[in-house]
Amino acid sequence: LHAADMSVVEARLGGDDGLVAMNKTYDESLEQLTLRWDDAISVGEQRLYMTFTYPLREGMAGFYKSTYMDDGKEETLAATQFEANSARMAFPCFDEPHLKAPFTVEVVTSKDYTVLSNMPAKKVHHHDTQEEGLQAWHFETSPPMSTYLLAIIIGKLESVTREIEAPAEGVWLPQLEDQDGKVSEKKEKRVVQVWGIPSQIQHLEYAADAASRIVPVYENALKVAYALPKVDLVAIPDFAAGAMENWGLITYRQSALLVSPTSSLADTRYVTLVVAHELAHQWFGNLVTMSWWNELWLNEGFASYFEYLGSEAVHGNMSFLDGFYFENLPKALDYDGKNVSHALSMGNELVDSSGAIEGVFDAIEYQKGASVLRMLRAWMNKGSTRDDWESQPSEDDPFLKGINEYLRKHSFLNSTGVSLWESFDTSTELDLLPLMNEWTFRDGYPLVTVSLDGKGNIKAKQEKFSVSEEMSCDTENLWWIPISFVSSDSTTQIKWGELNACQSLRPLMTLPKNGWVKINAGQYGYYRVNYSPQLWSQLHDAVQQFDSNGFPLLGGVDVAGLVEDSFHVAGHGITMEVFLEFLQALHRRPVDEAGPWMSALPYIRRIDNLVSCQKDWSNFVSNSILEPFIENGTLSGNLGENLVDFFTFSGTTEIDGVSNPAELQMLRPAIIDIAGYFGTQSIVDEAKSLFKDVAKGKSPGLHPDLRSSLYNTIAKVNKKNDMSTMVSMLKAAENADESERIIRALGIFDHGHDSLKLSLDPAVKAQDIGILMDSISFHGGNKAAVRLIEWMQGNIGPLYEKLGQDTVAGRKLGQIIERAAAHIKDTETMSVLRAIQDESSDILEDVRYIDRAIESIRSNAKWVADHSDFVCDWISE
Repeated sequence: LHAADMSVVEARLGGDDGLVAMNKTYDESLEQLTLRWDDAISVGEQRLYMTFTYPLREGMAGFYKSTYMDDGKEETLAATQFEANSARMAFPCFDEPHLKAPFTVEVVTSKDYTVLSNMPAKKVHHHDTQEEGLQAWHFETSPPMSTYLLAIIIGKLESVTREIEAPAEGVWLPQLEDQDGKVSEKKEKRVVQVWGIPSQIQHLEYAADAASRIVPVYENALKVAYALPKVDLVAIPDFAAGAMENWGLITYRQSALLVSPTSSLADTRYVTLVVAHELAHQWFGNLVTMSWWNELWLNEGFASYFEYLGSEAVHGNMSFLDGFYFENLPKALDYDGKNVSHALSMGNELVDSSGAIEGVFDAIEYQKGASVLRMLRAWMNKGSTRDDWESQPSEDDPFLKGINEYLRKHSFLNSTGVSLWESFDTSTELDLLPLMNEWTFRDGYPLVTVSLDGKGNIKAKQEKFSVSEEMSCDTENLWWIPISFVSSDSTTQIKWGELNACQSLRPLMTLPKNGWVKINAGQYGYYRVNYSPQLWSQLHDAVQQFDSNGFPLLGGVDVAGLVEDSFHVAGHGITMEVFLEFLQALHRRPVDEAGPWMSALPYIRRIDNLVSCQKDWSNFVSNSILEPFIENGTLSGNLGENLVDFFTFSGTTEIDGVSNPAELQMLRPAIIDIAGYFGTQSIVDEAKSLFKDVAKGKSPGLHPDLRSSLYNTIAKVNKKNDMSTMVSMLKAAENADESERIIRALGIFDHGHDSLKLSLDPAVKAQDIGILMDSISFHGGNKAAVRLIEWMQGNIGPLYEKLGQDTVAGRKLGQIIERAAAHIKDTETMSVLRAIQDESSDILEDVRYIDRAIESIRSNAKWVADHSDFVCDWISE
């Protein structure tokens, strides 16, 4: 059995008079308990009874305690977090996902507490044999499920409730046979309850509304009903991840579930997406579970895609699907472009320890998995006559038909990548396994290079994308690539082709003279695109063209893709000039279009960190990119609004008649934030004036969307007394979203090790250490990230202790190091990283964190060598 951090007092087979295990041995490295009996055990089913003890853990894995303040008094809440390998910290078990079992839970605790578990409580009462003040909670038996999905919460909790209608006609009800071998077809209403500590009850309404609407959306899309009679969502004051999909009892950090008056649009979108993500897991991961952690994408990839479908369906005014590309693809493509990447479905030998399992919760399993699934669905729906095929699922969707077959066939069981693709055979008559083989079992992704011949024919070729070396097409390992495109001949109708050879055997299309073509239209494909210089030039012109109604010919997501690709393919036959010219063209794009800017802003910061001419780059960004956009920006559809004051802290927050109000609302704080980062004087002066009121405890009427930009701008000014003020604000903050934005701002101050030391200060909770450290390296660039790595070398022990001294803590520290290295260009730091690995191998069990960190530094150093001088020369001309 798996067991960890507990004392096993007794183990016996049978009842009170059963056989007691006379020998108990424990392998600490494997976290395995071995029981031995002196007498032979009879063949057949046996019941094993065990008595074991342990205190609630101090970390955030296993069965742990979470503390919070209520009316000046510290209260304790007990919570579980078992994924991936921590159920063994709560009870001896077979802690592997393919070993499913039904669970019957009983909890005895103080009558002052509410107890929640995966299933509804069937009885709550006081036993005569119990001490006064105690009561027992008996829960219904669960369906067979993996150990990592079991959950128990004990605490002083309050909730809001919503009712979910019974599944619609035509929705299949997954059920197990009862003791008589019968299956009920009765469909009933279900209950969703959202729980939190008493002081947060007023902030639970939004999540309750969202959850009650998202469940029917998934049922109608998948044609498979939610399998349990209830679902609880609980906000935990101390929580390592964003959320956890425990079947029927989903747990969240507070900022991922609570929506308060201080919540911005970004905060609200985040809550919606996380609620939708965890609810998607109730089908993908809970009802059907991957057989082993080497195919985690079967859980996380599906949830990371369907979260956008659920969110879009219930809050279509928040531009969720429009944000899928820039919120997912850049992260996945960057990670997957490294040599130390891995396939969606890995070999078991790569995931053979607790540390290795924790290490696979990465951008491949989440964002790549989601992106590949979306690409396939787009191609399968290429013949649809409906523009809303993605946001409004229909019974004719061949992708969803295949998923329905997959879920029905594997309900209450486990699955593999192969079994997923085979499920499409009968439902869609498609043999997907050979088409999806490279996408599933090979790391990396293709670079599609597009050329134009003298006759106007557009042809494409493929090779594996690489940052570090030139690649050629491997005829033995070809990707099947679905290619979508729009052109000057057809700007709104997406057309499709395929590339399953090194080079296209026939033209994708024939282009008229001076025409343009945009490959990967809609950014559905999981690949990068490069063009010949002539085609790049024509696309640069196209992004600045509008139709007769004042709407751009190329959509925002396509321009975002051009920005992203042009940065990364520089050196593959083109220079950074293409990217820089796209940056200069952004001011001609509509202001109510967030995608192009959201793609560009990370690279504007990245170049600022990498080039040797930072002052010149800052002036270029301010004068040639930001200022023209802020002063001369226009809205889609020729709306004649004056936007000069819009990109200020005190300007108007709403503009009537805007085509994309959510994108306008998202873009405003992003532009103000980057303007503050580069020291735009009017923004800095306004921020200083507003912050004086904030520091005095006054509310200046600042819109929640702009609070982060205000704090970040003040932190960039870097006054030590402002840092002290923000620490005081953090200690007094009542809402989790406000706490997190203050912590991010504290990471921007540059006063030696002051920000780093906050990670060990009680003011920053263990769950928020990663937020602080990521902000330090992201905003401070190379200098701050190098300082962080060097500081961590001497402080990894105290950080590990604060985080809980377990594999989850090791994962958190590995991720902090890996993300910091993404901003480092000094190759001398690589030796520090190797020293950290050698000195802390018991903490960083998976060496791939350091391997990827070192590869990031080499990549940055290569970019400096290849492009820094060119960029500096270009912007000075």
